Amino acid sequence: MFYEQLADFAHQQQAIVIVASHETLPKDYADQILTINNRQLVPQSGTKLFNRAIPESMAGQPTASAVTYRSDLSNKQALVYDNYQSAKKLPIGFLVIVTVMLAVASIVLNVPQILASQQQRELNQATDNSLFVTNNTLGTGSHQDLDPFRNLTIKQIQKIKKMPGITSVQPYYTFLSYGLTKENVRQPVPKGSNFSLGGKSYHVDETFSIQPIYKSDLTKKYLYANGHPAKVGTNFIVSQDFLEKNPISTKSAMGKQVAFEVYIPYAQYLSESELPTNNKKKVAIDGNIYVQQPLAATITGVYASNYPYDRSEQGNAFFMDDASMTTLLHSAIRANTTSDQIFQGFKQQPFGYSALRLEAKSYNDMVSMTKTIKSSSGFYSVSSVAQNVASLNATVQKAKNGTRQIALLFIMASMIALTILFSMNNRQRLREVGILKAVGFTTKDVRRILFWNAMKYGCYCFGGAALLIVVAATIMALRLGVHFIAIILAAFITNLALSFGVTIFASLWPIRLISRKDPIDIIKA
Repeated sequence: MFYEQLADFAHQQQAIVIVASHETLPKDYADQILTINNRQLVPQSGTKLFNRAIPESMAGQPTASAVTYRSDLSNKQALVYDNYQSAKKLPIGFLVIVTVMLAVASIVLNVPQILASQQQRELNQATDNSLFVTNNTLGTGSHQDLDPFRNLTIKQIQKIKKMPGITSVQPYYTFLSYGLTKENVRQPVPKGSNFSLGGKSYHVDETFSIQPIYKSDLTKKYLYANGHPAKVGTNFIVSQDFLEKNPISTKSAMGKQVAFEVYIPYAQYLSESELPTNNKKKVAIDGNIYVQQPLAATITGVYASNYPYDRSEQGNAFFMDDASMTTLLHSAIRANTTSDQIFQGFKQQPFGYSALRLEAKSYNDMVSMTKTIKSSSGFYSVSSVAQNVASLNATVQKAKNGTRQIALLFIMASMIALTILFSMNNRQRLREVGILKAVGFTTKDVRRILFWNAMKYGCYCFGGAALLIVVAATIMALRLGVHFIAIILAAFITNLALSFGVTIFASLWPIRLISRKDPIDIIKA
């Protein structure tokens, strides 16, 4: 009744009456109906504008006489508006959960690679062109020089020397803290070995060895945790791992005299043994016969725990100049005869080498010679630092694949949690969005406001995760030896990408849903 009187009054007085309403009733009495659509006043079908009917085909489209309102809402204005209008109470619980998950994902994605990079740098420093060849007649999977391996013949050694790419060939052998002699052949093997260092006695539960220091090793200062290479004939090195097992501090060992009974090989007895992989098949083996004599030397250096070679079956303990060891070895061979048999019925022969240390011209030659040497005999086992690098890379790749899966779970969980958070937050702001659109804000304006609201949450997540990363990196640097700056930089960059990447993807769908709603439907609801 009211709208009917209002229409009659306008016609009688030839006046314009403007009614702004969300109701449908005024449409029944209006001569002209305009709606706000994307910043423009658009005429609807069935009405008259300036005494002209509007064709159905033009309904809902801007006309030449349509009035346009521009809303130049900048990013800064959207952010300022959202700071003023958005709820002051933050969803702390959701943000804490998401922050922890993003921090864990950032660390998990980077730690394996950081640790591997540190190890690889150490290996790259330790990378030389040497190869270690054993006559693995037992067919074991070990790359160490085992006592039962048969000697390499002179012909075999000469053939390896003539291979292209090889610059030097040196025999490998060890002295032991206990070995088989004519005197102890009938005695039980003692439990462990004894030695003195700086006048203090120590007992080790296992047999240890002395390995040769080759002349080319004297240029490798990176091998040392303490001390440095000296002139040939004066070097006597102890392994850091050996000191830690006893335990003896690195500094207290430097410059101290070490003394123990050393067993030097001079002969070998010949025998047979079953193959480890086939007990029905027997192969020829030989065992070393030793002579015992005292040894005293001054510790001139300590090899670091990342010493890259694993050649002795007794592990890494002591190291002595190859020239000095060769002198002692030849003296023992000359002073002792092989005619005195320690086992009746077993032939004996002078001591020989079952392992060689080769030097290649270049790194590429070392890699190619590995295949060449293996193909020349089915018994040869060849190892090098290059295999350590390859093994490390394989381990790193396996670890990265596993950590990627774990990180992906945390990222997906974070995205789901943020999607739920934005949906709940947008639902709370539903009426606000309806009013904004009713007064002329466009869909783009609304999306921009809600987007910057989401970015604020991204900043909160990034800041919180960054603090957690600093704490975790500090602990890992102290406990695992992880490079603090490296893990911080890598994790921060990952955290930056994850925090804002996950936030953007999680907010897209909730923002799209609410920004497309009709303001009349929103306000009516």
